[in-house]
Amino acid sequence: MLKNALNDRKILLAVICKNELEMQQQIEVMQTIQVVNADRFFVIEICMTLYAGNMAATCNNIRRNSDAKYIVFITKPIAAMEYDILILMSNAFLTYPKVGILGLMGSEMPLSGDCTQAESIYGAYFYMDEANQLQAFLGKIPLIYQSVHVVDPSFFATTDYILFDERMSDDFFLAAQCCRYRQSGYDVGVLHLENIPVVFSKNSCMYSKNAADENYKAQLKSFKTLYKDVVTPPVSICIPTYNQPRFFEVALQSALSQTYENIEIIVGDDSTNEDTKKLIQPYLKQYDNIKYFHHGKPLGGRGLKNTMFIIEKSSGKYINVLFHDDVLHPEKISRMMEYFVRDLENKIVLATSARNKIDENNEVLTRMNPWQPSSDVILSGEDVGRKILFTGVNFIGELSTVLLKRESLLSKDPDTDEKIFDIGIFCGVRDVAYGDVGTWLNVLKSGGKCVFIKDTLSAFRQHPAQNTYDFFMQSRMPLEFMGYITISWLNGIFLRDFEEYKTCCKHWNLFFISKSFIEEAFIDESEEIKLAVRILIKLHKFIREEKYAEALDCSIRFLLDMLSENNSIRPLIKKNAQTGLWEKADDGIMLHGMLRC
Repeated sequence: MLKNALNDRKILLAVICKNELEMQQQIEVMQTIQVVNADRFFVIEICMTLYAGNMAATCNNIRRNSDAKYIVFITKPIAAMEYDILILMSNAFLTYPKVGILGLMGSEMPLSGDCTQAESIYGAYFYMDEANQLQAFLGKIPLIYQSVHVVDPSFFATTDYILFDERMSDDFFLAAQCCRYRQSGYDVGVLHLENIPVVFSKNSCMYSKNAADENYKAQLKSFKTLYKDVVTPPVSICIPTYNQPRFFEVALQSALSQTYENIEIIVGDDSTNEDTKKLIQPYLKQYDNIKYFHHGKPLGGRGLKNTMFIIEKSSGKYINVLFHDDVLHPEKISRMMEYFVRDLENKIVLATSARNKIDENNEVLTRMNPWQPSSDVILSGEDVGRKILFTGVNFIGELSTVLLKRESLLSKDPDTDEKIFDIGIFCGVRDVAYGDVGTWLNVLKSGGKCVFIKDTLSAFRQHPAQNTYDFFMQSRMPLEFMGYITISWLNGIFLRDFEEYKTCCKHWNLFFISKSFIEEAFIDESEEIKLAVRILIKLHKFIREEKYAEALDCSIRFLLDMLSENNSIRPLIKKNAQTGLWEKADDGIMLHGMLRC
């Protein structure tokens, strides 16, 4: 037990030299370091090792022959080093227990796998030039600690026992090791350092390498093949389809034409015939990344259950639901994944873009985008959610337009309380008509960021058979959007006070309600549609007369009719004893200018 405790406080400084001359030079450098072996917390050992022909194998030999908790590897000749860097790195492992590798300089891992193309480089690198003058290779300076995907191999530290991949060349041995640590649940990072504690004898930083070298290209190809799922995280394109094989084949071909290198395609077929099943057979023989499920009939929920089914069957870290009548641009997934892999803070939860509206013959009718950014932009989830609620406009787009993290779709079933991957649920309330907007609000409510790409990367098909033109859907959509406003107010997300709730109600009244819509609804024989329209008429009247408490009550009653007894919305509301109206439970609402709790 005592021995293990001592090992946990031991730091091994492993200096790897290419030849005897270099070793002698590095011994002289090490002798100038003021190693305080009586350090209060750590014991320092120095190991000088000759390069064994493969850097990964050399590091493994050091790892196998040491019982130190922390190993600091120096793989390039240095001219000077301060002792404090060893203690700083070791303390960092204690401060950040999820960290497995630390370096002086690091970055994101581009989709190409080539770190010479990295955009966000952190840390600093000092070296002596040919004239023996001190030079600096400077990246961004971390405020305290910066999570990265890969670090420069010249000087790095590791903890815990994960062997290096000896299949890798020296240019990619540490990139592979960073992948291994990340796959095992560890973080990789760069520390903030007041002074740069290491000076190298020459510039050999990986961020200044010649990536055009043919040998480097061959090594890069091998690295990408072996660590494909880390360099290019798997993406699932989920296609729900129903009785429209002609449109489905176009959608499928657009998924197969993606330039992104790690895609699976999951098809859920709700068709009542076998036309689509027959059509897809040649594709299944040709492509091993397609999974096909034929249900023989609709699973229910106007395609919702089919979509949920294929999301559950998917395995990708990222999800793109592609409706069978929509089309993806060949570079859609690649363009969006660039943002995800460059997101070192892990804040981006979804990416979207402009899109085209096309007709039945694939002709472009118009460009669809409620706003026209002049360049790609990243916005906070709160800003996007507020913009949607205040305008009544879906600024993000349809499901086909968006790529998002699979984990962001994890929620609790509002009826069973089980964890499921789902769409069309906002704060535990399930949509019927508005599957996309409710999903976006639910994903963004936790504060993640949203990427808007200015270019057109998908196409939304307009044709008569769409659910959009179903009068039931048209009558439910305004009610569900009012539900989003109400749910946001009850949960204290997106809307900051009751005045903002009232403002959203006013905009809703202007955007959704028209006299012709209401008159047309009463011609329909469906009692379900007539009931929905009666509620809409009440809401329209209350908001027009500025009776916002009554409008809130009406919206809550509509929600309560849809909710199970254990739904999380119920504790957020209560009845006002004086008015009999439902209201927010915690801080009350405004009634005719007075606050009533």
